[in-house]
Amino acid sequence: MKAQRTYRLEQATSKDIPALVQLMGDAVPDCAPQTVWDIPWNWSSYRVIRDPEGEIIAAGSMQEVDSQNVELRGIVVKSSQRGSGIATYLLKQLMEHVQEQQQTPMCITGKPGFFEQLGFQYAPHLRKAEWARERPDRRPSQRIPMFFAR
Repeated sequence: MKAQRTYRLEQATSKDIPALVQLMGDAVPDCAPQTVWDIPWNWSSYRVIRDPEGEIIAAGSMQEVDSQNVELRGIVVKSSQRGSGIATYLLKQLMEHVQEQQQTPMCITGKPGFFEQLGFQYAPHLRKAEWARERPDRRPSQRIPMFFAR
C-alpha cells in the first residue's frame, strides 16, 4: 500500500527567491529563460508546494493578462518528484483560484498534452501578433500554442 502524500500549497515569499530561481533554472529549456530572469520581480505571483521538510518541490505563477484572463506560467516540478501527480495538483489549485476570481485561466505551453488533459482547449484565434500588441513586455520569440480552460 502506497503512503498518502500530503502537499502544502502556499504563497511564495521573498525568502523563496533563491529556491525558485534554482528550481526554474533546472527546468530550462522546458521553461523559457525569461521565466527564470523574471522571478526576482514576480515572486509574489508564485504559489509553491513544499515537502514535509519545507523544501520547494513545485511552483507555479498566476499573472493577470487582462481583467478576464490569467496566465498560468512557470509551472515546474523538481525532477526527482516528476510523475507523482504534483504538477496536476498544483495546476488544479491555480485554476480553482483563478476561477474563484471569475477569470479564465490560460497558458502558453510547449507541452499541450498535459494542459489538454486538464480541460484546456487550443485557442487558434489568439496569434503571436495579437499577444505582442497587448503585452509587449512578454513577446514570445516564436508562435507557441495558447490554451484556455473550458
